[in-house]
Amino acid sequence: MSEAGFDENGLAVERPPQRRRPEPVVTFAIIAINAIVYLAMCVKGVSPMSPTAQDVVPWGASYGPLTMGGQWWRLFTEIFVHFGIIHIAVNMYILYQVGVLTEMLFGKVRYTVLYLVAGLAGSLTSLYVHPLGVSAGASGAIFGVFGALLAFLLIERGVIPTKAALQIARSLAIFLGYNLIYGLASKTTDLSAHVGGLVTGFVVGCLLLLRPWTRAPERMPLIQIVTVIAVTCALAAVGSRFVPKTERGNNDWTRQLMIGATVPAPNQGRVIYSGSATKDDATKLMKGLAAENFFARPGAAVLLSKGPSGTSISVPVGPDEKALLKMHPPLPDDANAKPGEKPNVPAPVFPWNDPQVIAAFTETGVDMAPLVGGPPIKMLLLTDLGDVKRTIWIDIHQATIGSRDKVWYSGTATAKDAAALGAALQTYGLFRDEGGRVMLAKGPAGTELSFTVGNQAWGNPKRAAGFAALAQRLAGSVGGLPIRVHLLDSTLRVRETLVVK
Repeated sequence: MSEAGFDENGLAVERPPQRRRPEPVVTFAIIAINAIVYLAMCVKGVSPMSPTAQDVVPWGASYGPLTMGGQWWRLFTEIFVHFGIIHIAVNMYILYQVGVLTEMLFGKVRYTVLYLVAGLAGSLTSLYVHPLGVSAGASGAIFGVFGALLAFLLIERGVIPTKAALQIARSLAIFLGYNLIYGLASKTTDLSAHVGGLVTGFVVGCLLLLRPWTRAPERMPLIQIVTVIAVTCALAAVGSRFVPKTERGNNDWTRQLMIGATVPAPNQGRVIYSGSATKDDATKLMKGLAAENFFARPGAAVLLSKGPSGTSISVPVGPDEKALLKMHPPLPDDANAKPGEKPNVPAPVFPWNDPQVIAAFTETGVDMAPLVGGPPIKMLLLTDLGDVKRTIWIDIHQATIGSRDKVWYSGTATAKDAAALGAALQTYGLFRDEGGRVMLAKGPAGTELSFTVGNQAWGNPKRAAGFAALAQRLAGSVGGLPIRVHLLDSTLRVRETLVVK
């Protein structure tokens, strides 16, 4: 329909109707979907400022083992999930700035295809580089929109005025350069998703422009467009061969940390349970560990697993060797080094090799075993990445005498034997409800008693005679002589053995 107007002489003329500027409904719809997902997460209790990786996985974030395990839809859903208000606010602002113009240039359908394909490419690139990581955010798709806009400026040179095109190109270059530098400096920014989305957006943009938008003489010839696409794809393929892929953390700990059922513990801690372990098992373990002040460190976590191989309790005790050496490099002992010789470098003691740590977790395992179904169980000492560094087998039962003293018993020794030994120790004044502990074992080697000896007692010349006399007094409660008496240090290592006949 024409519009009426007047010429310079005042005569009525018909003017062609002015074309209305198309509304960027796709860009607005994408922003709305992202906002709705974010608000729903907040309503369900996810932190609005800094959700954890465990928080975003249930909402569709990509987690390598799950995504590659059949949940491929996460490659799409992750582009609508964000890590907090700042993450989504920055991404949506940038999308609005670049998306409106790009949608007008490409059209709604092509723009939608472009956004989703670039987002998928960013997700796949992130999965390739970080196969065991958690990835979320619209950055890959947004960088794809930037790439498509660059392709349009390069090919359709006659659509946007040269001055405006140069200004847009300059702004894009500044933005991309800033994000490249920031991504290299940040430990949390997934630069691989940015690069994958950018390259894919540029290539898809070029493909969508194979059919001319205009007949402007400045438009790049078809053969040049094809060449640009081929060269970009070749460079991306070659570059991907040199990208280091992170493979650490492919274990049950990292998987359960993300998706395992959880019982909350004090001080933001938690007990994760898997296999045939139940919530009731995990709750009992949580209460037992809390009583021993296990959750004093904020955010402490433990994994309880039950299955065909038995029951295990997994606990991370520190970083792996490389990370630990980087934080605490060994110091050279220059005092013992001769001229011209390399100084002696003391070997660091890692937590899983520290006798004190092993003894502490052995005691914890014995205390916790009755709460999770009884021994035998395994205490697994892990690195922070979940790699098992030491397995402590707990095949010892425990009898509590009074409220704090304990008798550990194993082999063919029974609870009745332990109770009788505990009563005898009370009679002789050794169990005074102060947290004492004695170990009783019966088996092919006969009856064995183990006592923990304090550091000050090792220098006492009457030590051996005193424990031998004690064993003779206790013999009646444990089945008689002979008895092998083991004297242990604070790390539960045998330092001396006596045979009492």
